[in-house]
Amino acid sequence: MDPFLNIAIKAARKAGDLITRAVVQQTRLQVSEKGLNNLVTQIDQAAEAAMIETLLQAYPDHGILAEESGKSGNLQSQQIWIIDPLDGTANFIRGLPQYTVSIALQTQGRLSHAVVYHPLTQDLYVAIKGQGAQLNDHRMRVSPDPTMAGMLFSAGIPHQKANIHQINAVIQFMQDEHCNLRRSGTTALDLAYVGTGALQAFWGMDVQPWDVAAGALIVREAGGMVMDLWGGEDYLYGGTIFASTPKLIKQILPRIRLEK
Repeated sequence: MDPFLNIAIKAARKAGDLITRAVVQQTRLQVSEKGLNNLVTQIDQAAEAAMIETLLQAYPDHGILAEESGKSGNLQSQQIWIIDPLDGTANFIRGLPQYTVSIALQTQGRLSHAVVYHPLTQDLYVAIKGQGAQLNDHRMRVSPDPTMAGMLFSAGIPHQKANIHQINAVIQFMQDEHCNLRRSGTTALDLAYVGTGALQAFWGMDVQPWDVAAGALIVREAGGMVMDLWGGEDYLYGGTIFASTPKLIKQILPRIRLEK
């Protein structure tokens, strides 16, 4: 197995074990709010610390970009790990079993390795640039269906009211095209679902690198397309993302893209 992927899986499973143990033991959660509807618990922090320790023990010269602790390690390195220890914290707090561990490696500015791990189901989504994507050792491919009617379209709807007109436009488009709207609360898992073909598209605004890095590479390696909402490549740090299949993206993007 690729050594970078191997250590990423090890780190993801360590975080997943901490998360699952907290659920089984019904750990009393200490919840704080980083911002409006942006929650964090001691489990997020413990899982992230375990991931960083695992990564830096194996690769002490690498850099880290993490949701809770920010930047650490060697930030001049050509290898930067982008991690979200618990994507879907609000779901986790309320007992909704939709949350994941997400980890990606950026090598010389490009995403090269990705892991999305669902602790409760133990589903493991992985990708290596140029080598495809897999779910539990089975190859992943995006949906071949070219039809918008009836498709499952997941939206990472932001909380900020400033985007309400764009949100309404997207919802109206989906209704016009008879699409089925989903909103799971975990961007990484939704992107992984696009990679498996379970979802046909994902649209998101106000996203962070740790939300999208692993899932974006998984979609691309499963044969899908990923871009920002202007149709460009700045989805990792630009705050918006759209992922779909080659057959659908040209039909959908003109209707939902942002104007510069």
